[in-house]
Amino acid sequence: MGANDYLVMPLDVYELLARLNALQRRPPLGGDLVLPSGDVVLDPSLKQVKETGRIVPLTAAELALLELFLYRSPSVIPRQTIAAQVWDVEAEVVGPNTIDVFAGRLRATFLKGHTRIETVPGSRYRLVAV
Repeated sequence: MGANDYLVMPLDVYELLARLNALQRRPPLGGDLVLPSGDVVLDPSLKQVKETGRIVPLTAAELALLELFLYRSPSVIPRQTIAAQVWDVEAEVVGPNTIDVFAGRLRATFLKGHTRIETVPGSRYRLVAV
């Protein structure tokens, strides 16, 4: 009745966690979903970002981070959540400086536009359209 996956018993907890993480990364079901914020538009199905009509080249990690920010905007996102969602299996070893560097790269990319990534006290971030 709509299931697209199953696990065989006995259950392996690590496989369950891996499948749950994979399901969380899937875009919501529906038509042509795009994620806009200010003058930035992300098309998750094409893995393409446009700012005021021009295509913005991003690395896979930058794209995943931007997608997380856009899905959760304007909510505040803690570093632990960012590490778990963007780096998945390597989240345990991703340091705070790594997240700061990638957030800084996105800031520099969208410096002149109407989309801003803010640092919130307490090791958290959020994306806002100005």
